[in-house]
Amino acid sequence: MRKNMWKRIIAGGMALTMSAALAACSSKAPVEDEKETGAKEQLKMEAILISSSSQVTTGQGNAMKEYAEEQGIDFSVEYYDQNIATEANLIENAVTSGVDVLIVHNQSEGDCVDAINAAVEQGVTVLLYATDVPDANYTYLITEDAYEAGKETGRMAGEWANENLVANGEDVIAAVGTYSVTPIAVDRSNGIKDGLAEVCPEAEIVGTYEMAYKEEGLEVGENILQAHSDVNLVVGINDQSTCGVYEAFKAAGLENNNIGMFGLDGIDEAMYYIASDTLFKGTYYVSANEVGIQLVQKGIELMENGGAEGGEKEVDYWAPQKITIDNVEDYKEIWESLAQ
Repeated sequence: MRKNMWKRIIAGGMALTMSAALAACSSKAPVEDEKETGAKEQLKMEAILISSSSQVTTGQGNAMKEYAEEQGIDFSVEYYDQNIATEANLIENAVTSGVDVLIVHNQSEGDCVDAINAAVEQGVTVLLYATDVPDANYTYLITEDAYEAGKETGRMAGEWANENLVANGEDVIAAVGTYSVTPIAVDRSNGIKDGLAEVCPEAEIVGTYEMAYKEEGLEVGENILQAHSDVNLVVGINDQSTCGVYEAFKAAGLENNNIGMFGLDGIDEAMYYIASDTLFKGTYYVSANEVGIQLVQKGIELMENGGAEGGEKEVDYWAPQKITIDNVEDYKEIWESLAQ
C-alpha cells in the first residue's frame, strides 16, 4: 500500500477498519478474494531513530507515535542504538512490512545509503531527521545550520566568560565537546570554537572531548578534572553531555566555583539546572518533539499528494532559541516537574 494506492482515512481521530471476504474452499482454480467495495487501507509509517538511551530521541519518538495514532495512522518507532547494521536491517524490515512513509535519523551521512535507496525503489516515501544523506534519494529533510547553532552557543559562552571571568582578571580555560562520527556534532563543535574565539579571544581551549551522551559527559568531566583542573568554561555539542560534565564537577565539590557550562537542545534537565542557578548557564532550545510531529505531518501531506518517487529533495531548517537565567522561567512547563 504505497503511492496513489493510499487514501487518507482520518475522520474524528479514528481509523477505519479493514474487511475482506474469506476465500471459499474449492477443488476448482482459486478465486480472487473479493474486497468490500470502498474499503480503504490505513496509512503506515515508521520512525527509525538513533538511540533508545537518549532522552531527546525517545521523547521525540513518543511524541511522533502519539500524534500519528491520534490521526489514525499505524505508526511504529524502532531504535538502532548507533549500530548501523541494525539500522539497515530495520529499514529492510520496515519495507517488507509495507510501510508507506519511513522517517530516518542517520548517525552519519554515509550510513545505510543502499538500504534507503532500495526503500525508495520499493515505493516508500523517505523523510530524514537532522542528518543529511546526500547520496540517498529521500524526499524531505528537516535539520539545522549546525555550524551557526554552535557558533551562537560559543558566542553565548564567550559573553558569559567576558562578564564573569575576564572582567575579574581570571584566565578563561575552556573545554569543548564534539562527536566525530556525526556531521552535525562536528559542525556544532567547529561553530562553538569560532564563536568563542570571536567574542572571547582570551579563551584558551585546552581540550576537545568526544561526548554526545550523559554517561560520556560524566566520564569526560572526570577526565577534565584530572588533566585540567583549572577549566572554568565547558561548552558541549548538546545538553546531555554537558549535564554529565556538570554532575562530575558537582561531585567534585565545585558547585560554588566561578565556572560556566553551556549546551544545545534545551532538554528539561539542562533548563532545570539553568533555572536553579547552577554551573549550567545557558543552552539553545530545539523542540525535538515538535520537529518530530512536523515530520509526521509532512508524511501525511506527501501521501495525500500521491507520495514521492525520491530525487526531488526538500529541506527545512529549525531555529534554536537562546535560554539563560533571564528567560528560563518562560519555559517552565518543560522543566518544572524536576523542581518538585
